[in-house]
Amino acid sequence: QRPSGTPTIRVVCISDTHNAHLHLPPLPHGDILVHAGDLTDRGTESEIRNALSWLSAAPHQHKVFIAGNHDVALADRATRSAILADYPNLTYLEDSSTTLGIHGRSITIYGTPRTLRRGGGIGAFLYRPRDSLQWAQTIPSGTHILLTHGPPQYHRDVAGLGCGRLRQELWRVRPALHVCGHIHAGRGVEHVRWTALQAFYEIACAGLRYGWARTLRVAGTLLQHALRVRIGRPVFRSRSHTLLVNASSMGRGRGPRLLEPIVVELPLVERTTDSRGAYRPFPLTYGRAPSR
Repeated sequence: QRPSGTPTIRVVCISDTHNAHLHLPPLPHGDILVHAGDLTDRGTESEIRNALSWLSAAPHQHKVFIAGNHDVALADRATRSAILADYPNLTYLEDSSTTLGIHGRSITIYGTPRTLRRGGGIGAFLYRPRDSLQWAQTIPSGTHILLTHGPPQYHRDVAGLGCGRLRQELWRVRPALHVCGHIHAGRGVEHVRWTALQAFYEIACAGLRYGWARTLRVAGTLLQHALRVRIGRPVFRSRSHTLLVNASSMGRGRGPRLLEPIVVELPLVERTTDSRGAYRPFPLTYGRAPSR
């Protein structure tokens, strides 16, 4: 619960609209509207433009989006540049960050469309499990809001289908909010606490999925991440909570009407410094989101 009178940032989260954006329930008001990819089905330029015209017309002051594996036209640099030039009020992120000024605070959002390929998945921006090392040290440590198309493994991903390397990056960066989609059945909100207990939970999930022999080989790495909470890490990077939202608008099926956007409120406490004088620009406690 946020302290009484604490200003908040209101983030409206959607994902996986797959050309059905006109069937989405009315968008709630908010400071930021984020779309975590798969705006389209086939990813043609005309489909992309249709979806972005709708997104551009939303009343939110800041509108930030990434591509998904279905949004193929955005993978071509020349096509992407031509499309984005027509929507100057939208912010597109591709392995990049943007910093927004909201209520006198600077909020940094990092976004990437890179998504783990499972089985015979097709589309753009996909990588195979053996290539997932690309995540190492890629997300800036000062990120407040992380926007990815795919979820991290064992968090809103259904049966461990998310990316393990992305999960390890979350342990390192610990953003206030992580918004994703891609796995429709994983839709919902999860409050992750970066503790040793969380590490043991993930080890147990890995044991059930892969077998204990392989799991024990990675257990040491997870425990190192957990123990760093108390081994002198800078205050900004040792936040203990992340609100993780799988905002898939399709839910478990592809019905004619999409599910409601998920709204998250994050409190913006006064700027403070720790005992060593390190700047702490974002709160260590977070607001609420409606559960789905």
